Amino acid sequence: MESSANGVNGLQHLAGRMWRMSQRFGKSLAASRGVREKSAMLRCLIACVLTRLGLPSKSREVTLQFRDLQATIDVSRYEIFSYWTIWHEAAYEAMPQFCGKGDSCIVDVGANVGFYAMRRSLIQKDCRIYSFEPSPSAFSRLKRNIEANGLLNVEAFNWAIGSHSGLVRFDEAQQSIQSHVSAEGNIEVTCKALDDVVRELNISRIDTLKINTEGYERFVLEGAKATLAKVARVVLEAHGDIGERSFIRVRLQEAGFRLLVNKGNLVYYERHS
Repeated sequence: MESSANGVNGLQHLAGRMWRMSQRFGKSLAASRGVREKSAMLRCLIACVLTRLGLPSKSREVTLQFRDLQATIDVSRYEIFSYWTIWHEAAYEAMPQFCGKGDSCIVDVGANVGFYAMRRSLIQKDCRIYSFEPSPSAFSRLKRNIEANGLLNVEAFNWAIGSHSGLVRFDEAQQSIQSHVSAEGNIEVTCKALDDVVRELNISRIDTLKINTEGYERFVLEGAKATLAKVARVVLEAHGDIGERSFIRVRLQEAGFRLLVNKGNLVYYERHS
């Protein structure tokens, strides 16, 4: 009886995920321009379904033309997911002060192919945005997306951000949004401490610090002890166990931040006034 109930729950969960995916694709198709772009979006759908089912999908880049932006993604690496969540579901915008309209400087740690940076840039063109992405392949698409949309206020760097500056191992996962720094990583990438980056780029103030590093968040904060004093707000995607999340909370509270809200895995902090 218990195994039967578990089976039913599993099917309901799968059905829910497929329903959400169909809703997301419906919105993406509606936002796509022309027959060619809609055809490319359908190829994304097929690749995403294969990926979610754990089946191999051929690596292929496509350029999608939406009403408000152009984006090149790899259909086999589930990169369209960031477009759904950031553009249609307003991830990172649960609080009005995180919508970027009054920001002059944003630091985007874990930029992937750039959907967060593109959205923030198009909302406020006079805001300076610094984007960091360690994956060589995702970074290539990030750079092209910045250039294709004429985002002169976005500067991108092919670096991991961590507790120290040097070289680290990096795991290029099948889904690029899950790629992360790991001792068992299949490539080696450049890593920079945020304190070193802020000093090198002469950044005096950060209005919003966004972090999504698939479990490496605590190391980003460890390398940002001096930088946090210049930050007004932090939004990060929390990964790992309760101990990891507790470390992040304590580190930010010690740096003068208060927790505003948890929205799923996204956690919002603001400096005490």
